[in-house]
Amino acid sequence: MGVKKVNNPILKTVLLSTLVASVGSAYIATAADATAAANAQPDVKGTDKLRPPDLATLQEVTVTADRLISTARFDQKAALNVMEVQSAQEIAKYPDFDASEALGRMPGISMNGDSGEGRFVNIRGMDANYDGATYGGVTLLNTNPYGTYFNGTGRAVEFDTIPTGAIDRMIVTMTGLPDHDAEGLGGSIELSPRSAAHLTRSFFFDGDVGGGYEAEYSNFSPARLDLAVGGRFGGGHGFSDTGPFSFVLSFAENDDRRHFDDLEESYLDAQPAYPDKAVDNYQLRHYANHRKRTGYSGDLEYTPNDRSNYYIRYAVAGYTEWDTKFEQRYTSMGDGWPVDPANPAGFSSPDP
Repeated sequence: MGVKKVNNPILKTVLLSTLVASVGSAYIATAADATAAANAQPDVKGTDKLRPPDLATLQEVTVTADRLISTARFDQKAALNVMEVQSAQEIAKYPDFDASEALGRMPGISMNGDSGEGRFVNIRGMDANYDGATYGGVTLLNTNPYGTYFNGTGRAVEFDTIPTGAIDRMIVTMTGLPDHDAEGLGGSIELSPRSAAHLTRSFFFDGDVGGGYEAEYSNFSPARLDLAVGGRFGGGHGFSDTGPFSFVLSFAENDDRRHFDDLEESYLDAQPAYPDKAVDNYQLRHYANHRKRTGYSGDLEYTPNDRSNYYIRYAVAGYTEWDTKFEQRYTSMGDGWPVDPANPAGFSSPDP
């Protein structure tokens, strides 16, 4: 029997970076356009019965996407397909560190963990390789293709790279529509960072601070910091809720220090030389893990009128991990144990 001690420090940095910079113009129909189009229609006998009687009095409708639970439930109910929506207000209720843990609380979603935290997610029981994912509308790729849970390669996204504080809303689409990308058989996941679109406040500042203390190892962990600032400005009025420019800047960081104790063993399986599943190796392991997860984003939008919108968006999320593994092995424990002649599945003592 041999004893071996191993001290194996590991430093790993995983960075997920998405950059979206686009300029576009969108046409938005107003109530005046609808009324003009209706009045321009020829007066054909019998068609007045098909025209809504209150078309001329239609008021302008403003669609807003906020962080409230009620809005998420309304969008889910009004959808033409099967989908689940989770708002930032509901995400903040739970002590989740990353997007995978928050997704795991949604119906039809299961989470696969690693090192005490979530990493991959499955939709309706299907392997994570069959799920699509986007962040701010940008398709996400596997940041560690050799670490997929069920096999060595694949396209499963590691959602532990994105802190919950960097997410404004999560949408899980389980049945697609004709205008959706066919990203996955199981479904698709859309993570939305904070956006300045439809911002109605002239200025705001949000902050969230949390932490804990691990008495056994005397460290203040976990620690959490979420900050966001934004508003509307321009038009000669400084910060104003009617300004054509709007912006949002957000920052989120989670600092987590964890310790794990583990016992693993291996067995011999070489009949008839040894009995089946004879213990041959014990490994006493202790892991010291320190992970700092960070995400930040910015969104600047210019809305000169009700029909045009120009924007530049940037978002980055990832983590740096320091991992130290202490290991003590007891090896060759099965050597010298012959098979019992009277019982092929048993041992006979090696002592005379």
